[in-house]
Amino acid sequence: MRILELDGAWNVRDLGGLPTESGGRTREGLVWRGDALHRLSSKDRDLLFGELGIRLVIDLRTQEEQLIHPPVDIPGVQTVNFSILPEGKIGREPFPVAFPSDLARVYVKNLTEGTAAVARTFEAIADEVAAGAGALFHCAAGRDRTGITAAILLDAVDVDRREIAADYVASNHHLSQVSKRLAENPIYHNDTHTAEDVPPLQAAAIESFLELVDMELGGSVNFLQSAGVPVEAIRKFTADFVLPAG
Repeated sequence: MRILELDGAWNVRDLGGLPTESGGRTREGLVWRGDALHRLSSKDRDLLFGELGIRLVIDLRTQEEQLIHPPVDIPGVQTVNFSILPEGKIGREPFPVAFPSDLARVYVKNLTEGTAAVARTFEAIADEVAAGAGALFHCAAGRDRTGITAAILLDAVDVDRREIAADYVASNHHLSQVSKRLAENPIYHNDTHTAEDVPPLQAAAIESFLELVDMELGGSVNFLQSAGVPVEAIRKFTADFVLPAG
């Protein structure tokens, strides 16, 4: 896992180099997760879309969020929008809570509301990886929506869940900067919570989330299949993205 130190985004990192249960390791430089990209510097853009070869950006935010902070527009880079949350929900419901078990339940609700978006994200990333190109998916803070999407993707290719949890809590690396970024946008505020209330992430939240996915949705692979991703596509992505043991 490689965390990038950028000028205009605080939560961008590589999902490569993570060990799987079978002894393999995810390939580096292909699948990236992050936070909103609207303030990237020219140096950031040169790194992400030049040196690192990212050719697809998947924006998981709502249209409402994008009106305030528009998606990136980079020549030669495709940007698509697969919103996980329903329009009009952000800022009108309590900000995700700090208790891991409760947050895990919020995540499952987000996942089921955004089933199509998560499935389309998986398929789009799989297509880019098959072509040897890089893909980056992001929401606003790169923590919650991006976190559950990353967890499903990594779990589907059998990444060790301890490593999934480690990736998840890596979003605490620049927590203060991410919180300030959220505070700039009024739609993340409501009557009882503000963006400044963003608590540190705890591994137990994503661990509990994956346990609930197992119990209620039959696991990550079954969730993706039920959402319309063919099992052969999941197997091919695993073969493309995971370097075998040895």
